[in-house]
Amino acid sequence: MKPHSMSREVAENLISRLLALEFADDEEREYEVIESLQRGLACPHVITLMFHTRPELTPSEVVDQALAYEPISL
Repeated sequence: MKPHSMSREVAENLISRLLALEFADDEEREYEVIESLQRGLACPHVITLMFHTRPELTPSEVVDQALAYEPISL
């Protein structure tokens, strides 16, 4: 099992805030939050899960899928 440096609660809160466009006026902060989610959840596809999945996922579902991400072993 891989370690995650971000708690589920923090991740869900940040995802909720991104989906509510709380950082829309601060592009740099928005980018920092996205990078933090990708590093903290060890999943490079967080944005895809948040904005390009149909039907739309809840913040909890995004975290579930991000935590389930396993990189391809070569």
